[in-house]
Amino acid sequence: MIEPALSQIIVVGTRWVEGDLLEWIMTNEPQYKVIQRAVREDIKGRPDPFGQIVWTETDDGVPKFNEAVLNQLEAALGHYMFAALFLNSPTSAANMLFKKTWIHYYEELPDGLLFCTSQDPSSGDADMTSDPDSDVIMTTAINSKNGHIYVDHYNKERMDPGEQVQILFDHYRAYKPMRYYLEAISYQRTLAYWMRKKMQQLNIFFPIEEVKAHKASKNDRIRGLQPYFSASRIFIRPDMVELENELLNFPHGRHDDVLDALSMQLPFWMEVVEEVKTSYKREYQPGSAAFLIDEMTKRYKRKDRYPYDMGNMDERECLEGTFVPTGLKGRYREFSQSIF
Repeated sequence: MIEPALSQIIVVGTRWVEGDLLEWIMTNEPQYKVIQRAVREDIKGRPDPFGQIVWTETDDGVPKFNEAVLNQLEAALGHYMFAALFLNSPTSAANMLFKKTWIHYYEELPDGLLFCTSQDPSSGDADMTSDPDSDVIMTTAINSKNGHIYVDHYNKERMDPGEQVQILFDHYRAYKPMRYYLEAISYQRTLAYWMRKKMQQLNIFFPIEEVKAHKASKNDRIRGLQPYFSASRIFIRPDMVELENELLNFPHGRHDDVLDALSMQLPFWMEVVEEVKTSYKREYQPGSAAFLIDEMTKRYKRKDRYPYDMGNMDERECLEGTFVPTGLKGRYREFSQSIF
């Protein structure tokens, strides 16, 4: 600089990667005044992937960013590049509990799957916070032959008890899941009561497994999903942006409602895999005592018989008039809508 005392050095740029020039300046050059902006920011003006949209229009009133546009950009760029280019906040892959490379997608469900539905009601009062948790109802499917798990559909929104019961029955009519997990802690236990009342009204009955207490914290339960993702055993649909964002932001993200609902199904997956292992041993060891006893007592178990055929798509017969709610991407899109 010709006049150091009168000159200024101005560095303008966009973040690309952790440890880039801009981060080095912010970390090692305290004489710089840092002005950092993002397309989404919290109330203090800091980058926040779930914050308010900053530039909704240009100075002359031309629309610029909205929720749909940002979702399209994130889907096109991927979570990492979107966070770097539009939030100026790149995340180190080493600090991600769930790696981007672990997330695999699918388009169509294979045949012969076993279904499970879980419901994670929100515990917060929408009137007590500006950013409340959501109620989540999720159905996944597992392939008993190879252990692959497919997240087929989830509803995530603020719902009153009546709406939750209705959507749960929508999932039942669409999938006939083998297992229902319902968190029944605090006020949520009343949902099980209303579910059973609805069963009596419709004369449709299925078992509900109430989760009345958790042995581990929510974060620890969600960490239990890590081995499944790292082993490429869980597949999601390409448009499940909320689930992918929660994965990549965990445990520092603002919300983890979808992940919590997914983690509730871990016992079912482990049970199916264990049953398959047991059946495999019996099936391929015809000389074993267990095999002979089963044959003699006519109790030889196969995966295509009760109770494991309850969620088997090949064996299942659908109820007349059943339907799939709008947006559900299961196998029964063609059902006509019925009124409960």
